[in-house]
Amino acid sequence: MTPAYEFGRWVRKNSRVLGVALAVGVLAVVIVASRDRGGERTAVPAAASPPKLSREESQAAAAEAERQRQLERERAAEAERQHEIEQQQRFERLKKAALEKSRRDVKACVSSVRARLTFSRLDAYVTGEYGETVNYFGTNEDRFHFEKCMAESGTPLTKEPGSAKKR
Repeated sequence: MTPAYEFGRWVRKNSRVLGVALAVGVLAVVIVASRDRGGERTAVPAAASPPKLSREESQAAAAEAERQRQLERERAAEAERQHEIEQQQRFERLKKAALEKSRRDVKACVSSVRARLTFSRLDAYVTGEYGETVNYFGTNEDRFHFEKCMAESGTPLTKEPGSAKKR
């Protein structure tokens, strides 16, 4: 290890001792400096305090500070509104994408069934805000091939008693 590295380790280990030694050294310098002035005891000068403001100046400063806080609150509110708008737009895009995917899958499967079966009477359409409901009708064979195609495309249809077929 180099001497500089060892010295650095010693400083890290003894940082409190060094801090106290520095404070004692500063105090000694202040005492010596006050004695050099002819033995008179003088107080260590305090940090300069800020100048006193008049009533009008302090009121103006308070008004300016309040105006700055109000502007910051308005900026924060505007940022929150913008974030909400972006969230709503993102939600709408996702909803539209889900609906379009459902429509694409149904259209492709209807075309496939109609091409496969010569006298197909199959018809299908998508309903629901997210395209979650698929209504379809036709012969048993048409419905079988349509359900099979939808399952193969990754959107299996489930049967609910009473009405339309749901996915």
